[in-house]
Amino acid sequence: MIKERLDLILGDSKSETRSEERIVKKENKRRQSNSDTWRYLGTVGDIGFTIAIPIVLGGMAGTYIDTNFGTRPKGVLVFLFLGIGISIVEFVYRIKDIVEMQSTKK
Repeated sequence: MIKERLDLILGDSKSETRSEERIVKKENKRRQSNSDTWRYLGTVGDIGFTIAIPIVLGGMAGTYIDTNFGTRPKGVLVFLFLGIGISIVEFVYRIKDIVEMQSTKK
């Protein structure tokens, strides 16, 4: 460490290029870490919407069917369970995509 600083002060070009290379590597590592963080946060949000939206839409469709056709609990239950099933299938596909992304990254 002291030798590197002395080389920098005295103007050793090898030390300068090594220290510049280290700085560039640290910066690239930091940028990669930040992009990974944002990608994972985006994936978590995507999974949340993948689970919530089909269930909510199923409940809304079931309520609409029940109010218009007089099938009080049946429409909500059928479409709610249909939404839950769709959510589970989409969740599994999203997890498979994440696992594939991790395996190709390494």
